[in-house]
Amino acid sequence: MSKILITGNGFDLFHGLPTKYGHFMAIMETIEQYGFKEKISFEDLFERHFKEKFPNDYESIKEKYKTENIHFEKEKINELA
Repeated sequence: MSKILITGNGFDLFHGLPTKYGHFMAIMETIEQYGFKEKISFEDLFERHFKEKFPNDYESIKEKYKTENIHFEKEKINELA
């Protein structure tokens, strides 16, 4: 089985970016459960499992970034599933 080693210096977390493994898994749960068919907003991905599991991180992201301007391509998202 392949293994992935993820290392970092904390710069991403200091700036409130959702880069923890748990963040990734919460987003993957949303992608697998909902199978998006149109343009995907920040809220589409983050207001379900992510917000439930990481409410403080969610609020921090909303405070620091203009999340209304964040959109994802459905083709790229569906490639992850």
